[in-house]
Amino acid sequence: MLLETIQTILKQLQALKDLAFEAIAFPLTNTSETTDHEDDRPIDSMAFADDIPRGPATESPSTDLGAVDRADDTANEGQLSLAPDDGTSAFRFAHDFVIHNPTIISQIISCGDIGFRIIGEKRMIGAEVDSSARKYAPRCHPDTRRSLQHSVMEWIAAERSYDMSWERRERVPRMLWITGPAGVGKSALAQTIAEEMKAKERLGATLFFSRPNGRDDPEQVIPTLAYQLAVKHPKYKPILNQRLADDPYLLEKTLRVQFKELITDPFSIIMAKDPTTRHKPLLIVLDGLDECNSEEAQCEFIELITEHVRSTHEFPLLWMICSRPEWHFKYLLSSPDFPTTCRREHMTIDSPEARQDVALVLRDEFTNIHRRFSEYLPRIWPSEGALQVIIVKASGLFALATTITRFVGDTNVHDPQSQLQICLDCLNGLSERLGPFERLDYLYRGICSTIPLEDLPTVKRILGVCVIYSESISLSAQQLANFLGLRQSKFDYSLRKLHSVIKVPIGMEAQQNGIQFYHASFSDFLQRSERSSQYSVHDDKVYLDVAMRALQWQMHSEHGRPDLAWTNGAVNEDLLQQLARFSSLVAWKACSNVPGRAAHRLVKILNKFDFTRLEDDLNGFPEFISWLQSVTPHTQSLIHLPTHTCPLYHSIKKITLINSENVPLNLTNFISTTSYFHIGLGHRCCGFEIQPPGAPFRQIGRRQVISDEEYLTPSSDEDIDEVV
Repeated sequence: MLLETIQTILKQLQALKDLAFEAIAFPLTNTSETTDHEDDRPIDSMAFADDIPRGPATESPSTDLGAVDRADDTANEGQLSLAPDDGTSAFRFAHDFVIHNPTIISQIISCGDIGFRIIGEKRMIGAEVDSSARKYAPRCHPDTRRSLQHSVMEWIAAERSYDMSWERRERVPRMLWITGPAGVGKSALAQTIAEEMKAKERLGATLFFSRPNGRDDPEQVIPTLAYQLAVKHPKYKPILNQRLADDPYLLEKTLRVQFKELITDPFSIIMAKDPTTRHKPLLIVLDGLDECNSEEAQCEFIELITEHVRSTHEFPLLWMICSRPEWHFKYLLSSPDFPTTCRREHMTIDSPEARQDVALVLRDEFTNIHRRFSEYLPRIWPSEGALQVIIVKASGLFALATTITRFVGDTNVHDPQSQLQICLDCLNGLSERLGPFERLDYLYRGICSTIPLEDLPTVKRILGVCVIYSESISLSAQQLANFLGLRQSKFDYSLRKLHSVIKVPIGMEAQQNGIQFYHASFSDFLQRSERSSQYSVHDDKVYLDVAMRALQWQMHSEHGRPDLAWTNGAVNEDLLQQLARFSSLVAWKACSNVPGRAAHRLVKILNKFDFTRLEDDLNGFPEFISWLQSVTPHTQSLIHLPTHTCPLYHSIKKITLINSENVPLNLTNFISTTSYFHIGLGHRCCGFEIQPPGAPFRQIGRRQVISDEEYLTPSSDEDIDEVV
């Protein structure tokens, strides 16, 4: 997609260049003498007018912000002036002419959006405050967290105050860090503040991380923020376009470079041009930073923002961050100058205000449930005694309260009385000494216990892919069902008891959206077998099932690849490609987790697997090789040293171990004996060269190009012996 865009722009620039030289070669010295034929030309007039005063040439600005301002000025006259360039433009030798043709103008504007398009393709989908993927996002009840909301809004207003002196504004930190344990309502607060600031046109950008929903890639953070800022701020967008046009590989550089080049420097230019922007700063919200998939990146984002706000006293951006108080943040919080750089608010669970707020939410939600199911319920429902049990057990934990109300009011079950009794049975027997998170686990186990035993294996297969492999690639509900070979009816019916903890898209939404976890605590619960017991997704059967399905989807022969179980009529090739891509990313990781006693089932598929067709992205392949070494004797013939019986022509894959300290001992011993070996049988055999990090690859044998593919041809048996 990006290559096609660049090629299109190059063609457009060449067309502009041709038009410029046409204007130089055939100038119209007097537009009043233009013939009828000339009037029909694509350009109404492109003349070197001697009677136009010629001023001294000016240097090009460092960005195209000034050029855009000049374009706006001339737009009132229906013309687009082309200012003198830096000597590299297609218009280098042209001067004193204007372009009236709107087609050319639109091409120039289209070319100018290349950076915006690049960054749009890299952004994190579904992370915005108003994204359809988050249309059921939690919000603060109008009468809850009022003191904290007021405190946050006061902080924003103090930074924007026109009446406050510069000295007082300087003492107001431009960064607010809200911490609190899971389930206390941080995301609801962030959503509420973001929506309020958006209504006041003071929201710059938002990013709501979600590990179980696949929104956790640190490389997408800066592009996501920059994209939203470009939509919001008209003076920022041309600077963004220019910077990415000057360096198309900017998004491949470090987070520090991206933060400076795409966030802080552009707004420094804007503030220098219009100092009043510092009195109207835009708010940037990062919620759930602890769910970013790299602890190192989490700390780096905090460091980048704190360093910036410490060094720049006034700026057009404010930063609000919400996260759990993870241990790796402690050294940042203990910094001596941190209190003057960043304002911190901590949300607690069992405070009087939190208990009061949770009680208010529970009463309101049960009133709404009673209104929806009034024909099935007593006039007074639930009883005050039952409600008090839930209020006390919730103990100020919003995640527990909202899970209970979603479970009781589940329209798929349509029986709030029975659902309420299940909750009470789970909570009544709990000791008061148990913490709120242990009570949440009890509730999750109670919800999972409602899953029929015949559906439990299917549920664990579905949730296992969502939880364990969400970092590989996000799948829609339809794609996930097809990967597992489940019909739509089976997929939906199996999950019918879990609508209080996960959002299952239906209808057309299932083709675009995947399963969403309402709260990360349920994903954590499923991954911890000591908490979830028989409902844990870290199950041998789950790994085996994913591994077998992933291998089958990569086998492109008609008899090897599974059929689509959920289609919309004709077979969708994009759907097949997406499933093949996902399979290539998860296959080897899944295989390496299959226990040895089940290895023989995988070997039957691996013996038919064409290793020569592997893609270059071999995610988890060193672990897979180690697994092959460990599950002997099933794989003794599958992984082997080159011999004269191997095919003469085969492909080579080169693998570099990322961290030699974490390499399993059996693999370390193997590569100390040989760094080159074969995997596969017969003509499906592929050569692999593996090495520790930092070591150079050796040239093995002689390469020949056959059928536009690169293969290895050993020069002789002696060459093979030398390699081995």
